[in-house]
Amino acid sequence: MKDSKAPRTGIIECEKGSASFYMNDFSFCFMNNAIERITKHSGEIYSAANLLFTLKKQGNFYVGITNDNQSIAIYAKDCPTETFVPKWNFRTSAYIVQDAIDTEKYGYSFDAIELKGGILNSLFRPKHIPVDYSDSGYTIKDESFERQGLLNWNGQEVTVKLGWYTITSGQPRKFEVRTSDLYFRFEFSNPVNLDEALLHVEKARELMSFLSYRKNVEFNCVTFQRKQSFPDCDLDSNIYYSDDAHVYINYGFESTQKDSFRCICFDDIKDAVFSLLAMFYDCSDYNPIKHLSFIPEDDKHANLLSSTDIREIATLLECETKCACRERDEKSEVLYDESQRLSTLLSKIKQVISEDESENGPLPGSIQSQFTKRFYNASLPSKQKDILLYNAYKNIIRDTPCSGKIVGEKNIKEFRDYRNKETHGNYNLLNLDIGITAMHLVVAVYCSILHRSGVDDQILTTLCERKFFS
Repeated sequence: MKDSKAPRTGIIECEKGSASFYMNDFSFCFMNNAIERITKHSGEIYSAANLLFTLKKQGNFYVGITNDNQSIAIYAKDCPTETFVPKWNFRTSAYIVQDAIDTEKYGYSFDAIELKGGILNSLFRPKHIPVDYSDSGYTIKDESFERQGLLNWNGQEVTVKLGWYTITSGQPRKFEVRTSDLYFRFEFSNPVNLDEALLHVEKARELMSFLSYRKNVEFNCVTFQRKQSFPDCDLDSNIYYSDDAHVYINYGFESTQKDSFRCICFDDIKDAVFSLLAMFYDCSDYNPIKHLSFIPEDDKHANLLSSTDIREIATLLECETKCACRERDEKSEVLYDESQRLSTLLSKIKQVISEDESENGPLPGSIQSQFTKRFYNASLPSKQKDILLYNAYKNIIRDTPCSGKIVGEKNIKEFRDYRNKETHGNYNLLNLDIGITAMHLVVAVYCSILHRSGVDDQILTTLCERKFFS
């Protein structure tokens, strides 16, 4: 994200002393801002500027004022407050700029977040905008589009909106109407602070990374907004949001150029996007969303997998099979039945042991230990669960990850064997067959996650045919 007003200068708040700053390209230089008269032992007096200062922190941020009367909050989570030199260079990953008057009135709290452009341009499919022409001019039938859902977070309901507006451009013998200002919004019932606002920006970015199958995604513009209303009017329709703070985030990469045809777009999954977004806030155990580190870093590395990626994909599978099993629908029926069958069998074994001990007394401790290890903690082998999950979607996936290559049970078992050997330090060369199987399993997990979000088989088939994973 480029700051059109950089470089910036200003004063930073201090607990002790005084300091000014110079900033350019996310690099800050804090400098002592005071002069002190020093008397030497000989009685000579001189001016010194090499004084120490102690910066003031609000939460995880240094705060200050720019020389053009803008408040600035600089992300500095792991940085100290006290410096031991009169000049200190520091590089941040994010800073927020807003009008100083708004800071004085409201502090750093916000009612909404709006994300625009960037990766969103690849997550809406190109639209044909119908226009009606007449002698008096023209009428655009669909001047805007918006989809809306709810997110339960931190005890409050958050309204999530995504959509676009249209713009027109006219030239001699040419008139064009196209979508523009693609946006993704959070609107909060209770204001959020800076740390919370940045959390939502990152969760939205993680969602876009999942949908585009790329890590190097960002937005062109991020603004934190406040709810306003026109004077002397209580109607909800007269409430609007003002762009109070502009956010600049440094991700340190060039954004993906992946086009919308090979992405999972909002137009494809529709309202399921809101259920999918909620998964990124889920802190429970076995959430597969926590294990997406294998997603390609950029377009150049889109078709590459490492041994580390194979281990992560295996963990992803373990988490998703557990989540899918809870659904107990047509996709997870066999997986659930097999797990339930084993659970029932183990319960019968425990009952037999318990009845025997009631009649004949307790078993020796060593025997109890062997039973516990062998039966009480038994579960379906990971290989079997991998196969059952894949089989639920194999007719949708077919050979789309690699034309002409159909994955079978033998391939999946070899994938799991490779992962187990890697985990226990028996390193092997990663071959093409393991890589192809891994991609089939990744697509199966994607299908399962999207299915749990509410996406139907027809859409899943279309997405696989478009090779969203490429």
